[in-house]
Amino acid sequence: MAIAGIDTKEVEKQLQGLAKALNTRITGAKAGYLSNDKGEIPYEEPNPPTLEEVALWNEFGTERIPPRPFLQNAQKSAVTRCNKLVQARMEENADLEQIAKEIGLVLQDEIKQQITRGQFVPNAPSTIRRKGSSRPLIDTGNLRQSVHWGITTRDGDKLMD
Repeated sequence: MAIAGIDTKEVEKQLQGLAKALNTRITGAKAGYLSNDKGEIPYEEPNPPTLEEVALWNEFGTERIPPRPFLQNAQKSAVTRCNKLVQARMEENADLEQIAKEIGLVLQDEIKQQITRGQFVPNAPSTIRRKGSSRPLIDTGNLRQSVHWGITTRDGDKLMD
């Protein structure tokens, strides 16, 4: 006789994991810049911009800066890595907080990689003379060094780095 069966212990284990996930306050992860962070080496001017402002100016461009979408590119690059990570961690029955932390680290890493290796419009000749490099997004190193990540919860964001 051919019989199809279900191991109820495995189903119970999965249901317990789902119940635990539904009760958690974790809703996701993110990476980027803090609102008031001017970096370890702020720009030498009377009222230096925050790194959040510098990131947005470069991401979307200004009248004088061409768009260099390093945040958007990082997010796109992270999708595949994060999907694989989530699938692997769910197979290991990892909890949502651990998965969210790992996703935050992936996002942070992708942003840093985009700053370092992204293909962007080169700096203007005047910028190259001032900073000595045609590489956009890297001047003092603040933008790359100051990427923070955190997990998002139903109660707000929790900064992890």
